[in-house]
Amino acid sequence: MASGGAVHPRRDRRTDDRRTDPHTESWRHVTLVKLDPDPDHLFHAASHILGAIVRPDVPLRIRHSRVLASRGDLTYHHESHELDASLRDTVERSGWRAAVGDESFTATARSRIEMDVAGDLALTGNLKMHRASGGGQIWLGHEGGDVSVFHLADDELIVLAQGEVLAHDDALDVALERRVPREMAIVRDTTYAWVMRGTGHVATATPGETVVLDVTEDDPVLVEGDALLAYTSGIELTPPDDYERRAAMRGVKWLLKNIPQINLSTGRERIWMVANGRGSVVIRSGDQS
Repeated sequence: MASGGAVHPRRDRRTDDRRTDPHTESWRHVTLVKLDPDPDHLFHAASHILGAIVRPDVPLRIRHSRVLASRGDLTYHHESHELDASLRDTVERSGWRAAVGDESFTATARSRIEMDVAGDLALTGNLKMHRASGGGQIWLGHEGGDVSVFHLADDELIVLAQGEVLAHDDALDVALERRVPREMAIVRDTTYAWVMRGTGHVATATPGETVVLDVTEDDPVLVEGDALLAYTSGIELTPPDDYERRAAMRGVKWLLKNIPQINLSTGRERIWMVANGRGSVVIRSGDQS
């Protein structure tokens, strides 16, 4: 949280009125907030660049491939480093030919490959993001995406677009779990999602601006599947009545676009989902065509 006081959500005319009044029933159930002002260790260096401050007592998880610049005495560590070291030691000790026939080498190599291909996630239970420790400052960004910083309070955040996460507090636990409804798999091409648990900050860079919407049992939200970035644990995604028709049309349009003999660009069929329950959903704009 920012030093010197509590962090408050953005407060302007565009914000859901329930988020601006702490006396409402809805406010007491809010566990995810888009921050303004920023916390002191994750902040907007510019609208499309995230600044991150690493201190000896405050390590961060950062997506190393999104680092634009850094300064200071920083160390980056990833869970795969131990596997890489084990593979290297085996090769140096036995040689390449002997290593290929070593069962422990092939088992370790297989684990390393799984860590790389499983949705960019280390199966040790952490996001495929390096742990930055020491002291210094890091600047991150990705393809001019809009930077947002969120605070999660003792809840779960199911993240559907993992590559848009730039950094998060090391205190958050992260795992890969089958949490995406079957009906959303047609949009995300997987039923797995990153699940972030606990209390801490999460920073993203998205192809358009983000908005956090509150959901209650009496006030569900209809959300487009491609626009949905994340949602909290109290949310259940269910298909609307026209889902089957739209899903079929999405498949037809995909075929028309990808069959070489046809190669007809028809745009995409939008898939909608109903967010039910009590919690929050994060949407972002951008060209999803």
